[in-house]
Amino acid sequence: MTDTSDSSTTELAEVLAEQLNTIRAFQQELNRAREQQGVLEARVRKLEEPPRTPARGTAVDWSTLAGPERARLLGELAVFVAGLVERQQLRRVVLPCWWRHPAAVEELGALWQARAYAYDPARDASHPSWWRDVLDRAVPRLRRMFVLCHEGHAEEPGAWESDVDVAAFAAHLEEPGGS
Repeated sequence: MTDTSDSSTTELAEVLAEQLNTIRAFQQELNRAREQQGVLEARVRKLEEPPRTPARGTAVDWSTLAGPERARLLGELAVFVAGLVERQQLRRVVLPCWWRHPAAVEELGALWQARAYAYDPARDASHPSWWRDVLDRAVPRLRRMFVLCHEGHAEEPGAWESDVDVAAFAAHLEEPGGS
């Protein structure tokens, strides 16, 4: 009878050990899910923040910015772009490499400033509809800017004007009647 009792106890211990291992695995999975939930909640809070804007009435000329000021404003523009892409469902229009395209930075920066203007409390209630029109006109331009990047970022093909083009143009100007 002791052998049966010992055998039952061993079997019970094995079952309990297996269940304990299953519970530990579930606990680990739950902890990972909680970590992911925290990350997702932080992302949602970031998207729900009102977009920051440049100082009221201050236009941002991206071509003249450099150093820490450019980095700061690009960081703020990135928050606006992330929110814009999510709220306006522009994931297939504005690609994650937007910051590598000077024309896209200019366009998105202009949208950022236009939205700030439209939603300024000093403006009347008609300005948000103006903002929608501005956005609607910008989307096709943005779509064209990323046409090469839908399989991953692609640099614009070479300089518009190569050294060979410049030299040929200079030679053309030196030819008799080449003006």
